[in-house]
Amino acid sequence: MEKEDFKDVISEADFIALVELAREGDQDAFLKIVDFFEEDMIQLAKYIKMPREDVMQSLKLGLLELIIEPTEEVVNYNEK
Repeated sequence: MEKEDFKDVISEADFIALVELAREGDQDAFLKIVDFFEEDMIQLAKYIKMPREDVMQSLKLGLLELIIEPTEEVVNYNEK
């Protein structure tokens, strides 16, 4: 059985706050978001037949694009 690593657990409110900061241009917030998804991106890179560095760069760029220009509005259910 895999051992779960809980150091990357973040509340929804904290994550939304990071996204909002990243949208305002806070590079540190964006880097924290990238760090949060880094392991997932590494796992995905294994299945894409491109050099790993290119895959990682493409995934990070896609993440940046989603943060800066989301396709749908983020809803914060805690505010209701």
